[in-house]
Amino acid sequence: MKWTIAFFSTVILLAQQDAQTFKYDINGNRLVGPDVKQTKVGDTAVTDTLQLIDGRRVKTSSVEERIVRQDANGRVVERMERTFDRNGAPLATLKTVTEEQKQADGATIHSTVYRNDISGNLAPEQRSTTEIRRNGATTTTDTVVEKPTLNSAFEVVEKKNSTADDSPNARHENSVIYRRSVNGALAEAEREVVESTKQGPQTSQNASIYTLGLDGKLLLTKQTVTTSVKQPDGSQSTQVDIFTPNNPGIVGSADSKPQLREQQTFDRKVTADGTVDRVTVRTPDNSDPNRLGAPQRLSDSVCKGKCAVQ
Repeated sequence: MKWTIAFFSTVILLAQQDAQTFKYDINGNRLVGPDVKQTKVGDTAVTDTLQLIDGRRVKTSSVEERIVRQDANGRVVERMERTFDRNGAPLATLKTVTEEQKQADGATIHSTVYRNDISGNLAPEQRSTTEIRRNGATTTTDTVVEKPTLNSAFEVVEKKNSTADDSPNARHENSVIYRRSVNGALAEAEREVVESTKQGPQTSQNASIYTLGLDGKLLLTKQTVTTSVKQPDGSQSTQVDIFTPNNPGIVGSADSKPQLREQQTFDRKVTADGTVDRVTVRTPDNSDPNRLGAPQRLSDSVCKGKCAVQ
């Protein structure tokens, strides 16, 4: 999740936001992050990131997103991501073309990712097709991902099947990811189960991720419990509790129960001219890995203008 500090400028006649990220070290000292400049003209939005290098601001990345076509049948979006070295010379270019075709009962989405080679030419490195179908309160989503082989022919490397059942104040979603096994066949490699509920201003979500263990069976490897409360004025507080069976780097048994390993808090306050966001985190105490330490502030964000409405 990215948190930035933004300013809305009326000097020029287009929507422009100048943003700066402020982060904090372990002692609470504020560090100056990158400048983020966002501009939008017509159907094209550009986000440039500038870092302070040797006392000067250098553009390190640029993202341009353009709506090529949009009508009653769907739309086509082109996204260009570019990175630059400390002297401003281009390093890498990533181009993603996404085409969405609306259907009576859902949509079909085709996406192709291109990456520049050593000569600077763009070549396809991934293709995906997503079929979304709705039947009453049930939505099924099937995604097929292809990548080129050594002979440049595309081959299916991953499939994802998701089913979501909605009710007025709840949602149950089950997703299964299939990847190539050692024998080359597609086999279940990961499963995610998400339960979401809403009661008044509070929303809750419990997400469990299962991955293959050494014995080839699915094991619970991560559980995330998210609770968010939104106030009438738009202020919001969100707490994310992350559970894992073992601390990173500590080997444990496959049947060990998940324990709380990290707690993240996102607080948003609405002001007269924008919003103020604060991110804090609690991680295991150095002296006792089974207990979370004191909250540590990670970043603050002040946003003014249109960016306050999110």
